[in-house]
Amino acid sequence: MKLFTNNKSGFGACAKGMNIYLPFLCAIALLSFSGFADLSALLPEEAGHDFLNNAGTVSYCQSKATNTSKGYIEKVSIETINNTSGNNGGYKDYTNLSANLQRGATYTIELTPGFVSGAAYFEYWTFYIDYNHDGIFEPGEMVEGRHSAIRINKSFTVPAGALAGNTRMRIQMQEGSQETDPCATYTYGEVEDYTVNITSSPSAANGSIKQDAEMNAVREEAPGTVTISPNPVAGASSRASYSLAKNGNVSLKVIDMNGTILRNISLGAQIAGKHDYLLNTASIGLHAGHYILVLEQDKQIIARSQFIVVH
Repeated sequence: MKLFTNNKSGFGACAKGMNIYLPFLCAIALLSFSGFADLSALLPEEAGHDFLNNAGTVSYCQSKATNTSKGYIEKVSIETINNTSGNNGGYKDYTNLSANLQRGATYTIELTPGFVSGAAYFEYWTFYIDYNHDGIFEPGEMVEGRHSAIRINKSFTVPAGALAGNTRMRIQMQEGSQETDPCATYTYGEVEDYTVNITSSPSAANGSIKQDAEMNAVREEAPGTVTISPNPVAGASSRASYSLAKNGNVSLKVIDMNGTILRNISLGAQIAGKHDYLLNTASIGLHAGHYILVLEQDKQIIARSQFIVVH
C-alpha cells in the first residue's frame, strides 16, 4: 500500500509548490508512522518508491522499459557505487547504494550496456540528479546524454548550489534514441535508481560562503545578503535587493541547477549600503524551474539566493 502517489501530481509537486524547499510539511502523515524505514520491504519494486532524504520523504515518478531484448544496464560505476546489475527486466531500485558527491567537484560516471544475445545495439543514456531535492527531475538536472554500443564515460560537475544531503540519481538507457522524459515508460532498454549524498564544498565548510545548507530560506537583509521579490517569479521581471558591507565593484550572476552561468550582469562600482536591481527574467530566457542568483563584489561571492520561475 502506497502512502503517496508516484507521479508529478503527488508529493514532488506538493514540495515544489511550497515557498521553501524543505518538504516535511507534506510528509507529516507518513513520518508519524513508527518504523517507517521498514515499510519499503512491504512495497512492490517499481520506479517511484517514496524516498527518505535529509529534508523528509519525497515521492518520485515512475520510469521503466518494458523489453530488454535489445539491451539492459549491465554496470554503473561512480565513486563508491560499482554495481554490476545484469538484466533486471526494465527497472531496478538500487537506492540502497550511495555515493558521496561534493559541491563544485567534477566526477566521471561509467555506464556499461549488456545484451541478451551476441548482437549489440546503440544505446542512448540519460541520467538525472535531483539537486534541489524536490522529487522532480527537471531539465536543468539532466546530465547530458550520450550513445554507444559499448561502455561510455561521462564527466560532470556538481553545481555549487546543490542542496546538501541524500537525493536520487536516475539512469535511463534506451535503444535507438535518447529518452528525455524522466518519467517515461518506453519499450527497449532499462532504468535504474541510485542514491547520491551531496556534501559541502571546502570553501563553504570554511565559511567563505555563508548560507544555509538548503539555500532555500529568504533571509533578513544584512550586509552581504541578496533576496528576490517576488519569489516565485511569475512575471517578466523581479527585484533583486542586496546589501553591501563596503564599497566595491559588484556583479550578479544567474545560474541554473546544473551550474551553468546563464547571465553575468556587471553593475560597476557601488558604495556600501542597500541596493535594488530590476532583474528581467524574460530577457534572460528563464524557463519554469529553479535558479540561483549570486552576488559578487570584487570578484568574491558574498551572497546567493535560490529562486523559482513559474509560468
